[in-house]
Order: sequence, then C-alpha cells, then structure tokens
Amino acid sequence: MGDDKNADLADTLAEVGRRVGQALTDAFERIRPALDALADAASRPEVRAVIERTEKALRHMPCFCYCARTHPEDVGICEVFGAVITGQHSLGPLGQVELPMCAPCAAARAASEFSGKAARKSPGPSGPEA
Repeated sequence: MGDDKNADLADTLAEVGRRVGQALTDAFERIRPALDALADAASRPEVRAVIERTEKALRHMPCFCYCARTHPEDVGICEVFGAVITGQHSLGPLGQVELPMCAPCAAARAASEFSGKAARKSPGPSGPEA
C-alpha cells in the first residue's frame, strides 16, 4: 500500500510539473513577439548610442560638493559627473562625512578655505595708523 501512495504522489507531481511547464511555454510564446521587437529596437544604432552614453555617464561618480555652501563665489565651475577626489563635508548633527568632488570644486573649496583662514589669522591694522 505504501508503494501505491508513492506512485500516486509521483504521478501527481509529474502532472503538476507538466502543467507548469506547459503554462510557462504558452506564456513565453505569447510574449515572444514583444521580446523580439524589444531586441530589434535595442540593436538599432541610435538606441545603442544612447545606451553607450548612459553607460559612460554611470561609470563616473557625481560631484556632491554643495557648491553654493562650500565655495559660493565659484558656483558654475562644477563638473557634475567628474568626481576625482573625496573631501570632508559637515552634515550638521551627523558630523563629518567623505563626499566625492570634482577637481574644480576641490580647488575652489581649498582656495575658499585658505582665504577664509588667512583672513582670520591676519592680526588686523597695527602700528601708528591704527
């Protein structure tokens, strides 16, 4: 009797597998024309050009300098997808974090910080003119 139950279970599982396989085959056959059309469209030269430009842009890291805050006098110099270095940036209560920056932003930020520190370190007017 145990062998009979195992045979029934095996037959049932085989039938389920056959039906699932047939359902998947039928579904694939219904969507095959759409997949073929998509493959044809993706192989067109103008579509390939867009895909290649997108892939190239995604390989570059974006600049997260926050230009308006860190170097407001040089806002338009950012190379948005050309980050080459990381720099410390304060996120308020979250503290300092390393953020990627492009070379022009890094240079402008360094110049801004240098000029700000130089202005703070200068003792101001002194001598008889003061």
